Amino acid sequence: PRTNHQVLLTLADGRTLPLDHVPNGKIAETEDFILVKTDSDRLEYMLKPGVTETAINSRITTGHTGPFHLVFPDGSRAMLSYASSLSTSFHEGQRELALTGEAFFETAKSSHQPFTVKTRKMKVEVLGTRFNVSSYEEELQGAVSLFSGAVKVTHSGESRLLRPVQQALIGNGSLEIQAIRDSATILAWAAREPYFQFENADLTTVVQRIARWHQVKIYNPDKVTGIPITGIFRQKETLEATLGMIDRVESGSAFLKRKGDTIEILSSMASR
Repeated sequence: PRTNHQVLLTLADGRTLPLDHVPNGKIAETEDFILVKTDSDRLEYMLKPGVTETAINSRITTGHTGPFHLVFPDGSRAMLSYASSLSTSFHEGQRELALTGEAFFETAKSSHQPFTVKTRKMKVEVLGTRFNVSSYEEELQGAVSLFSGAVKVTHSGESRLLRPVQQALIGNGSLEIQAIRDSATILAWAAREPYFQFENADLTTVVQRIARWHQVKIYNPDKVTGIPITGIFRQKETLEATLGMIDRVESGSAFLKRKGDTIEILSSMASR
């Protein structure tokens, strides 16, 4: 079930602030910086006058929400997707972020301050660039998509350098590089009208992503695999409407139904 707060900030001292429910303006202050909510979906970390070195330790967690924007003191920016979490740790010339879920980054170039994004699946090292990282815990494969600049991606001891318009696919000990075919699809979650686009995707992957957005669980007692799905589903559609569309694609191979906070996937109509 949904929580009341869809964007939560946790500060180093343990304080939590529901960013979607606090007014714009200064919301917190530490020795080195001031946190200012400059818009309904934007938080800026501002250095206090005279401060050059800063230690930022905080975490933003999102639920069912549009992209949330973060602006760091060095000018770097992050846009955090729904159902995601981003922890920041800026200290002693290191800019380190830990991500669960998905985010788009625009980093300020700084040769003496490495910028690193870590997930359970990979480490991404940056100098100055625009890139998207997708690494949800329940998905087997993660991806780093580079739009400009350069990043080094490390997974299971293997490191590869990405060039612009390349994507690293990471999972099960493998690290593959391929060309980005459609950047709009990668950033569909951040579009003005966000959508899911699938091409020959297995039913489990499709339902998992839709369930994550609607903050519901999946119940698949028969381990139904269904048939692969190709199509576009808009996030603004109701869950019932989206499941109806998937049902039509599956044409009897799988039956989907919402039951409270769960999507049920069944092998036969009779089970319903």
